[in-house]
Amino acid sequence: MSVVFNDYRVECKAAINVNCEGFLTEATGEIASRAADNSVVVTGQYKGGWGTEVNGNVGIVGNTVEHSIYNE
Repeated sequence: MSVVFNDYRVECKAAINVNCEGFLTEATGEIASRAADNSVVVTGQYKGGWGTEVNGNVGIVGNTVEHSIYNE
């Protein structure tokens, strides 16, 4: 009796890379949406400043308002 080992590492890595950008787009969008919901509203500028960016396997959520770094 012999055991046959099939190496699917390349196919798995390719499938992960293909689906990673879509997942990160959805996840960062959800995080930005919840961050906007929890933002303090005085003028609405801070709440509307949330945005997302996905580059390869990295997702970024941030706020473009200048004073946003001083808020929790």
